[in-house]
Amino acid sequence: MTELCYECHKDEAEKYFKIYIHKPVSDRQCSACHASHASAYDKLLKDSQANLCMKCHDSMYLEVEEEGTHPLFKDKKCGTCHDPHASDYIASTIMPSNKLCFTCHEAVMAGITESSVKHLPVEEGKCTECHSPHGTKLKYQLLNRPNELCLSCHERIITTTARKGHISMENGDCLSCHSSHYSDIKYLLKGADPSICVQCHTADTERLLKVHRESLSKISRCTSCHEPHVTEQPGLLREIKHEPFTRGDCEACHV
Repeated sequence: MTELCYECHKDEAEKYFKIYIHKPVSDRQCSACHASHASAYDKLLKDSQANLCMKCHDSMYLEVEEEGTHPLFKDKKCGTCHDPHASDYIASTIMPSNKLCFTCHEAVMAGITESSVKHLPVEEGKCTECHSPHGTKLKYQLLNRPNELCLSCHERIITTTARKGHISMENGDCLSCHSSHYSDIKYLLKGADPSICVQCHTADTERLLKVHRESLSKISRCTSCHEPHVTEQPGLLREIKHEPFTRGDCEACHV
């Protein structure tokens, strides 16, 4: 029957000769989606586009939760991103993913353009390195929980076998300190050192005053002595330390 269709739709026969071809088109089954004589739907579709897609792809909805669902996927607006026949782009999208996502997420694109520090996947337009285009069981369509997702690339920050320190916090994750897309501060930090540290470490406790020898408000840089991620040392102290400092003998240099 498809050969009969192409006797009139000659342009389509050539148009659909692309890298990624939708299976019904590849199998030359026009009638899987289109009625041959008349229809209540545009382009002689047998049903609404949403219902047609769901006849084959309905199982995809079993893999997502409400808060982790892409609005377009939730509303079954498949044609916003996908070509129903054929495409030169993976997953039969209507344009490359590095352009497609930003047709809606303009604010993110503007932030990327204006910022000096960019997350590499974002800069390369590889949104699906971290996000599912359809949905997951996690917020923001993330492919994994933030800490595990970040460490799938940034495993080098785990320098010890014991995960002590910020990396093991129960009430926080990488995004407590880092922006996921862009920033104007090195390492995609949400704030400079020490201001970002004192957002959580606010109190001048007796112990902190003893070891720092001054108020937290007067410390100019926390990461001179502290490792920001993980360490086997108490207090997230760096391994390489000045010998008098190791002995706790600050008076050797300071009056």
